[in-house]
Amino acid sequence: IILVVDDALEFHEKNLQINPHHYSNICRFGGAAFCASIQRDYGAQVFFHALIEVNIPVATPASISTATPNVSNRDTTTTSTGTNMNSQLIKYGVVERGHLIEDLTQWNHLYLAGRMHKPTLSIQTNPEIEEAQQTRNLPAALSTALLLLGGDGKGRIQIQQENQNQNQQQQQQQEIRYSTLFETIANLSYQGDPRLEVGGEDPNKVHKLVHAPGQMPRLVELYKDAMEDLAKEGILTISSAAAAAAAAAAA
Repeated sequence: IILVVDDALEFHEKNLQINPHHYSNICRFGGAAFCASIQRDYGAQVFFHALIEVNIPVATPASISTATPNVSNRDTTTTSTGTNMNSQLIKYGVVERGHLIEDLTQWNHLYLAGRMHKPTLSIQTNPEIEEAQQTRNLPAALSTALLLLGGDGKGRIQIQQENQNQNQQQQQQQEIRYSTLFETIANLSYQGDPRLEVGGEDPNKVHKLVHAPGQMPRLVELYKDAMEDLAKEGILTISSAAAAAAAAAAA
């Protein structure tokens, strides 16, 4: 979970009052100014709260509320209205809106921008963030991936459906499958990540990000506008079979 705020100092002042247990002892002692300084001046300008226990409501009929499985393997309580409260551990990060937009438009850290190369769920949208995502971050990710896959760059690139026949390859036109394209995009933010070298990250994470159930249609929809813009410029073409599959997935 990523919380985008206008002012980190103001957020930490309020959050320290409401949820002091979300902070370490040193952060509680240092106060909001200390937390805001750490967030703004170090790393990727995101302040993370890890291993935070919250109660997630799961609405069920009162008569069967006790049968709801405890998906978090932690304590479950039931309210008088028949709503199960599942205790779960979450991690949430805090970033200032300006810093997020900078990362989306300039790839200062390629941290949250890299996460947003993949499908995300926005609880509340912001026009500036949406514009930065649609006009800068996603087109840049697509263009970078095509450059990495484009070889000598002598011709256009054709995006194919996964099961499309490659026997009719046109001269001076490189063909790329959706899976290859999206795996290259998903891997951008993991390039040089030392966690992959020392076993601190799942080595199959990129493959899972692309091939998880339902993920391919989401990726096609996410990059549809960026691909159409490049198609208008004559940089790539999308095969009719792939276009039909994308349209069906988006329906």
